[in-house]
Amino acid sequence: MRVSCELLGNSFDLPAAPRRVVCLVSAATETLAELGCRDRLIGVSPYCSRYVEHLAAPVVGDYVKADLDELSALEPDLVLLTAGVQLPLARRCAAAGLPAYALPVPASRFGILENIVTVGALVDRIGPSRALAGSLAAGFDRLLAPAARRGRASTSSSGSGATRERRVAGPSSTTWSNWRR
Repeated sequence: MRVSCELLGNSFDLPAAPRRVVCLVSAATETLAELGCRDRLIGVSPYCSRYVEHLAAPVVGDYVKADLDELSALEPDLVLLTAGVQLPLARRCAAAGLPAYALPVPASRFGILENIVTVGALVDRIGPSRALAGSLAAGFDRLLAPAARRGRASTSSSGSGATRERRVAGPSSTTWSNWRR
């Protein structure tokens, strides 16, 4: 299938079920593992193992640098990156002809859920990714319910007592065990 990435302005042919994935985004690596695609990972960032235990894929780059020749030599079907600080690297990967796809940096819980479904669609696991996103959405709702009952839209407080929204990087971040109940 032909895939286009608006953030990078590129397009590439993606196998129906990509088998060789380089993922330099820890939240996306975590999503891939949750979707049962751990065996597809052929390269990750040094931060990915913080969220995915027993990650066997080698470290091939980080958020701002990677050896493009090394990445090309891996012959990936898909290279997952993100916008924000990683966007220059993502653009270099796309310009080098790598099958690069940049996920937007989530600005809310809805962006997190959208990225989970996007990752699932890219690796032909759309059903499980929708189920995972649904489970997380229900978890968010449970976390937000007490604040909504109090008339507040946030979920955590700083030391000064000021209310602010909790930010989450991916499925097993902070309160994943609470969300899965």
